[in-house]
Amino acid sequence: MSGEVITRYANRAGAVVELHHQRFTTKTDYRGYYHQETSFEVDGFNWRCLGCSVAGGLGVFKDDAYRDLDKARAGAQGHADSCSALPPEQEQEEQRRRGLSAWVAGLLPRGS
Repeated sequence: MSGEVITRYANRAGAVVELHHQRFTTKTDYRGYYHQETSFEVDGFNWRCLGCSVAGGLGVFKDDAYRDLDKARAGAQGHADSCSALPPEQEQEEQRRRGLSAWVAGLLPRGS
């Protein structure tokens, strides 16, 4: 993925789906007309699931990214709602450590 992360969504198992800003090249102009000989550089959006590594971004014109932020958000959220891939192992280990620390802190008397 290229570009800055706009937002993140958690999937059903806690893995993150990141929505990115992306610059891409297309042969379709802003009106939807295809140009065989001309390419256009445009701003768009793409997402990637850090759990299952699926990437989304095929917009209406089958480009590498969505041009519409609302459609990109809907695609990322839809994937997050249906995906149950676990987070990467390193992230799972960090979650276990945080959970263990919270559990131990709960055992200690207040003010310790």
